[in-house]
Amino acid sequence: MPKATNTAKGGGTAFGKLKKKEEILSFASDLRKRLPTDKNDSVASQTLLNKTQQQIQSLEKCSDKSQHDMLHDQEFEEVGTELWNTYQDDVQNARLALQKAADCHGRLQSITQTLQPEDAGQIVEMEAEWTVLRIGLAWRENQLDVAEHLFPQASDLIHKIKPISASNIIDTYFQIGHEMLSKGDLLMAEKWLQRAWDAINSRRLQELPRDAVELRMAILQSLVTVLLNLQTAESQHKAQNLVKYVESEVGDQPIVLLLNLEILNRSPAEVFDAEAYGNILRRMIRSFQPSESRFTVLAHHIRRVYGKSPGLGCVILDEFLSCLIKAGQSVWIDRTVVTRIFMTTHQRDFAGSMDEAEKSLSKLEPISPDASFSAQTLIWKKVEANYNQGQYGMAERWCRLALNPVFSNSGPVNRLKIQRKLLLCALAQNDVDTARSIFCNMSRDAREDPMTQYLMYKTTVRSGDRDSAAEHLEAIAKASPAHMHLLYACVAESRQGEDRLIAVDALKKVADTCDFRHPGPVHLPALLRTTIMLLHGLLEVKDEAQLQSTITDICNAFDAVARAAQESPEDASGKKLFDVRELEWFCQNSYNLGLKHAGDWGLQNVVQILTACVSIIQAFPDDMGAEVMADLALKSIFCDFLISSALVALARSQDNLEEQLQNYLLMRRHIAAADMSIQERIQSQSLDEVASRDLLNKLALLLAFDFEAAVALKCWKDLGEIVIKASACQNIESFKTMAGCILQARVPTEELFRVLRNIINEISALEPSDPAKLAKYTICLFQVVAPSNEDLAVRLLEEAYGMARDAHGVSHTPAAWPSKDLEWIVSTAYNHAVDLWGRDQREDWLWWAQKAISIAHFCDDGGYLEGNLQRKCAKLQLDKNGE
Repeated sequence: MPKATNTAKGGGTAFGKLKKKEEILSFASDLRKRLPTDKNDSVASQTLLNKTQQQIQSLEKCSDKSQHDMLHDQEFEEVGTELWNTYQDDVQNARLALQKAADCHGRLQSITQTLQPEDAGQIVEMEAEWTVLRIGLAWRENQLDVAEHLFPQASDLIHKIKPISASNIIDTYFQIGHEMLSKGDLLMAEKWLQRAWDAINSRRLQELPRDAVELRMAILQSLVTVLLNLQTAESQHKAQNLVKYVESEVGDQPIVLLLNLEILNRSPAEVFDAEAYGNILRRMIRSFQPSESRFTVLAHHIRRVYGKSPGLGCVILDEFLSCLIKAGQSVWIDRTVVTRIFMTTHQRDFAGSMDEAEKSLSKLEPISPDASFSAQTLIWKKVEANYNQGQYGMAERWCRLALNPVFSNSGPVNRLKIQRKLLLCALAQNDVDTARSIFCNMSRDAREDPMTQYLMYKTTVRSGDRDSAAEHLEAIAKASPAHMHLLYACVAESRQGEDRLIAVDALKKVADTCDFRHPGPVHLPALLRTTIMLLHGLLEVKDEAQLQSTITDICNAFDAVARAAQESPEDASGKKLFDVRELEWFCQNSYNLGLKHAGDWGLQNVVQILTACVSIIQAFPDDMGAEVMADLALKSIFCDFLISSALVALARSQDNLEEQLQNYLLMRRHIAAADMSIQERIQSQSLDEVASRDLLNKLALLLAFDFEAAVALKCWKDLGEIVIKASACQNIESFKTMAGCILQARVPTEELFRVLRNIINEISALEPSDPAKLAKYTICLFQVVAPSNEDLAVRLLEEAYGMARDAHGVSHTPAAWPSKDLEWIVSTAYNHAVDLWGRDQREDWLWWAQKAISIAHFCDDGGYLEGNLQRKCAKLQLDKNGE
């Protein structure tokens, strides 16, 4: 079984290292503060020295361990440099120390001849140290002539002393040369750096201390820098030889490669060898050891070669990117990808560079969100620039680069923005198939975004795909009112297409979605007016289905106008959107269309458009002129008349009882409105006799329809009132229609008798010259009443006698009532008398028999029927008495 890992121990080790680091840094900071004050106090300086030695021993123990992280610690380097600079700047004490050492040096020279060989060697070492300190002090005191004077002596001693002492002399030469370089004294810098270079090369490196290799490279770097800054052919050549010499020794060391790059970079622009520069960078990439400093240096030089040769720079950066992929350094990869995009966006050969960039990016996993955003921001600038210049194909290429999977962590918002721009590029190029492909490849949320739907709507409008346009329009409408501006844009876009139906769909959708009370920036009347005009232009189509759809849309549009006008919406300044001028346009057009197409449109459509017209009339203000109001009232009456006519036709043809009754009910409302308006017009006495008669005839017909509806709805109590209203119209045809209607219906006997008797009376009063019609109605009524209500039958028979007598005349001229009708009444009445006689109802049968004989008197048969009935009646009386 595997052992468990002691994580606590590991954690304790890390904590101990951190604590030790803090102790060292704290002591170094304290040491730096105390050095200037404690150096003059012997006790304090001794104490400080002891503590310093303890810290040095502790540091040596830590550095001897196989794994420590102090070598490249930035904080250690900074604090160490500060302590070193504090020591180097103490020139005053150095001078005092050397002055005291001068006395010792004089005495040492006097005893040199008497020393043993091993002691003589020690004297040489001290002589060399003495000399190098004097050179260093002279340099610090800006007495380079003194240092120059001491140089031969030091050069002579350098071959006689130990390697560590020689290293101190070489380091002093280097420090002098390096400072001269920093001060810009190139000639003096070259002199001392060359001396340092010659001195270090005069000794075998393996004899020198282990940091001598670093010192040699530092000397080389500074010397080459000086030679290049001299800017002479000789110095340039010398620098190249120096680097080649060292390169032959150490190979592809970073410092050597960097110096080669520096030499190439200093060459004139017209002779710059980009390929050589690139080859050196490739060598650096091959030998790349992951560290922040090396990454930064390499990236810097790649950008530099890009400035001279963009294509080569991109190629080198792609190779570096491949190297970083193997190293698995995600942070560096992010930075490199952003740099690659920067280079791509700043090249002239965009297409070729994008191909190479896509090829390089295809090897990568998605980079971080921040890096993705930075890269896409750079690309977006190119997208916008190309799109604004009309370079839609190139803008599309940039969009596709921005949508590379490597940038997938940029977030859905950025991705949607780029995809929409890609759609715009396809639209600008009239590439419908590409636009659809882009749309299908979007995420669901992106596809449902209203702006995306709008762009696809534009695409389908241009392709004439009405079904798809309707789908996208519906999606936009569902997002309203937050996105009403997109619906308005759809309207504007639809009118650019050739298919007017698409434009109609867009206008309808805006109208359906619009809040009539708060229509917003859209001028609602103009929107609806435009919709209606477009639809009107489609009434000439031959396709029946399309024609019916257009008619329905026109009617719905006027419905929308009616609803909106009733809401009285106002604009931002408080003015009514539907002013008188707008109302007149909608009223007149709905009225004209309803009248024009009353015969060829479906009845339901006629009802709908004329109902809208009536509602629009009601929206007019009350302060209109008398003439205008009269005209509007007449329009309303005619609309109600046509609506009622259509509704009664619909009701009669309707198989569904519920819908039939609904039509009748609606019709009665319109008839009531028309009745009221007609009464007002007649009472106003503003109409001539012809106009008044016409209105009364229309009202008579409407009341006949109302009577029919009341019968169907079983509103028995309303029937008598309708008959009374109709009496004012003095239209016999209306009463005949009512009579026919009630006789065909199943009406309660009492109501039937009451209403039909009134109708018969009205007919009799209006048309006394046509008793045949009265006879017919009387017979019908008698047939219905007699079997079920004796009293009503008696009353009716009495009335029949009176009407027959009146029709026959006082002079006993031939009866105006048809004989067959009289005979039927007489026969029916006498047969009923016989039935009563059989039931021994003496008084009743005698009344019926006598009434039958009285009516028979008017038959045109020469008194035959009357005489025959009198004989039969007498016989029945005798028989009854004989009993």
